[in-house]
Amino acid sequence: MENDIEINTDSDKLLSLISREDVEIQFGEAAASAVVTDQVVTWAKFILTDDKPNENGQRVPLEEFDNIIKTGPYKPVKMALGEIKDGHDDARPLGVITNLTKQGNKVVALAALWDHERTEDVALVRDLVKSNKPVNVSWEILYGNYVIKDGISDLLDTVLKAVTIVGMPAYAGRTQFLAVAAKKWSPAYIEKLPDSSFLHIGLDGTRYFAYRDDTGKIDQKRFPALLEEMAQAPLPENTLKGVRHQVKKLASVVEADAGIQELLMDGEDFITEEHKLDIKELEGKVSELETKLAEANNKLATKEAELATAQETANLANTNVTTLTEELTGLREFKETTEAESQKATKLQSIKDKFGGLGLEKGEEYFTANGEKLLGLEESELDFMLQEMVAFRDAENAGEGKASKKKTPGVPNIPGTIDELNDVTKLAKALRERDSKK
Repeated sequence: MENDIEINTDSDKLLSLISREDVEIQFGEAAASAVVTDQVVTWAKFILTDDKPNENGQRVPLEEFDNIIKTGPYKPVKMALGEIKDGHDDARPLGVITNLTKQGNKVVALAALWDHERTEDVALVRDLVKSNKPVNVSWEILYGNYVIKDGISDLLDTVLKAVTIVGMPAYAGRTQFLAVAAKKWSPAYIEKLPDSSFLHIGLDGTRYFAYRDDTGKIDQKRFPALLEEMAQAPLPENTLKGVRHQVKKLASVVEADAGIQELLMDGEDFITEEHKLDIKELEGKVSELETKLAEANNKLATKEAELATAQETANLANTNVTTLTEELTGLREFKETTEAESQKATKLQSIKDKFGGLGLEKGEEYFTANGEKLLGLEESELDFMLQEMVAFRDAENAGEGKASKKKTPGVPNIPGTIDELNDVTKLAKALRERDSKK
């Protein structure tokens, strides 16, 4: 190993190779033993951070050093393939951090660079150090919260994510983080979300129950936390009841969507292009209905809160209470109608899937004309109708023509032509007459 090169926070020589003696002094005997026994890596050390602020007014305070040291081991040291790029672009793991220690107002890290996996790149780093040329590092952290003191943001609940060897660090001469990001669903992360990410916004503008992330996507993992937040929220019980209903509805929608996607993937080879278009159209309608339902739920929760306030205020005019009650009733009726339409659309799609699964090709006009009749059939009636339609289709394909009216083995025969079988009303009537004779 090369002799140790002293690291100075005021110089730009941030990464250096390290000797066993220096490892033992700075990181302990156990780490030094690893340096001696492991002959397939190059050992290096660098200053991970200090407690000084960067030009963005952010810093890692001394009291956060323990979090950096605790979360730092086994995090990657990265570098672009074949070169040192100015930033983090195309960086790939070059090694791993093994030990960290606090020295005064800085954290120093020990890293193992993989000679065999990245032979040429590790050699490049080694040659730069030998030539007394700077090897700069830039790191990324996640933080859970922050506190502003004298215009400086102290990052709290920090977690080390990675370290990258770069050509242009954020600050020459002193290693500093290039990028920081709030941990998902931490207070700092939630604070930056738009209003549309929250289930409820109070009359005073206070935002409650974040459920969409910074990309606008619903995060199902947030649902248990939302229920816990509701138990602590200073909101009327009527409002909380409405929000709980929203969370349960969202959970069922997300779960159902995952099931639909899995079903589509499993049956992908058997779905025709026309059928795919029908599914997309239906999904669009269901999504529209879900949006309307969510809006109705939000309005309902708001109106319920307004109604509760109105009822608690003795001097509130009765006319206002009556108006709020009428609005609330209208919203409830709209909600029930919307839910019913969504259920009908879902059931009709399952019927279409049954037709498609049996190879019975029917245009959209068929389902438009017969939708209500199909939805009115019992499951057994629908299955029987499909069996008869398949039997007549197979008979026609075999050239039997009208002879296909013969009774299908194991299935009671229903008089009539193929046209009659395609008429849902006539087939349902025939099925009921058959059942009444049993």
